[in-house]
Amino acid sequence: MKKFHLGIDFGTYQSKACVYNFQSLDHEFFRFDNQSYFFPSRVVKKGDGTFGYGDIQSDEIIEEYLYFKMEAAEDEEFHFVSYEDTDKIKQSSFYKFNDHKSYTPEFLSVIYLTYVQLTIKEFYKKKSKVSRAITGGNLLSRLFSRTNSQEDEILFTTKIGIPTEWSQKNNLKRKRKFENILFISEKLQHKYDSILDFENAQSSTLIEHIKEIYELNKEITKEQFKEQLNSMGLSVYPETAAGLAFIINTKQLPKGFYAAMDIGAGTTDVSFFEIVNHTIKYLASESYIIATNNIYKEYKGQINSIQDLSSAQNEVQKILNSTTEDKTLNQSVIKVKNILEKRIYKLFNKRVYYFSRDMVKKYDEQPIIIYGGGSNLPLIFSNPLVIHDNGSPISLTNDRSKLEKIDIKSFSSNINLLPRDESWKPFFSMLVVALGLSYVQHETDAEWFDESKYNSRDGDRKKIVAHPSNEGYYVYDILK
Repeated sequence: MKKFHLGIDFGTYQSKACVYNFQSLDHEFFRFDNQSYFFPSRVVKKGDGTFGYGDIQSDEIIEEYLYFKMEAAEDEEFHFVSYEDTDKIKQSSFYKFNDHKSYTPEFLSVIYLTYVQLTIKEFYKKKSKVSRAITGGNLLSRLFSRTNSQEDEILFTTKIGIPTEWSQKNNLKRKRKFENILFISEKLQHKYDSILDFENAQSSTLIEHIKEIYELNKEITKEQFKEQLNSMGLSVYPETAAGLAFIINTKQLPKGFYAAMDIGAGTTDVSFFEIVNHTIKYLASESYIIATNNIYKEYKGQINSIQDLSSAQNEVQKILNSTTEDKTLNQSVIKVKNILEKRIYKLFNKRVYYFSRDMVKKYDEQPIIIYGGGSNLPLIFSNPLVIHDNGSPISLTNDRSKLEKIDIKSFSSNINLLPRDESWKPFFSMLVVALGLSYVQHETDAEWFDESKYNSRDGDRKKIVAHPSNEGYYVYDILK
């Protein structure tokens, strides 16, 4: 039996995957059909009633859906911690222009993840068949080959990353929602013999299949749901922990205190943590809906549609690919960078320093490891990051504690990854979350809440919260 573990970084703008092979013990960044390590988080509906995925282009497209992962994860708390006051909350989400028409963001997330997983699984199944065909030509290997049914069995497990918050309640709520999405996606995959069958499925058929899955599973208990997740090898994991997993696994960080910042397209994830015996002990973690898309918005000036956002992104990319310095872009980066640094300052002082005053000395001049697509933008690494100023941000005499910014690429030389051509190397900072998610049993399997260290905003130690949609069932209806 062959076994593979899929680590999927389900992103706001694009998704990445890294696959762990239990037999060869290697991690391989997955190249999609477009020969890219990046697969756009995009679903389209065609005139014939079927869906398309990723970068598909067709004259038959009648509707386009983007940013559904962001909307599936959103809640008012997500806005509040990012923008801090109600007036700004109303202005904060320029994703609202993306009308999902007749479909919920959870439904779109399910069918998108189903397509991504079927693509990866079909690739490795075909690869295994080719390998058997090659070895099958050897007379000796045929004589001694196994004849039982396990010979052709291939097992897949899957882990996806999700953003985290100070609030324990919202963390558990979001964890539960994405476990449901992954659970339904896995059940949906079993209804199709191939990815072609899935692509040819009518939207009405997909909806009927999901209704069937819901009706068959809606009355299972929390314990039964957890058992099913375990038996299917499904799990969700904090993105902040995933991005650091490979560094810890390869023992590249000595004992001490660190921070990390993953700047994606839609969100930025920040964590403060301690390394003890090559294990992560989280002190505080938070995700903000302030990221590279905000830089594009600042640069463009006005964003009224998805097309405007895409246009701004393309303009910025052209500038980055040239040697020309653009003052407007620099100002946009600085503005968003300053907002993020204020949030990091607040996170440290309210959730780390507040509970232990000696953290100022322990963190002074320690690294903050930066990765994600935003780490490739100019000026992100300029100047150290101030996390404490003894109450006087403008004082020139008071001591100021700072974090030294470090690019995660500096840790990439100590690991052995596939493909061998190292074509992934220029994109490494954007692929590390997928890499971390592909570590199944790494030593640093961080708990969602380490009660001895982690201080959540709401302070209690709840292990279960109300249903995300206030229904009476643990598995909920993603079509509503």
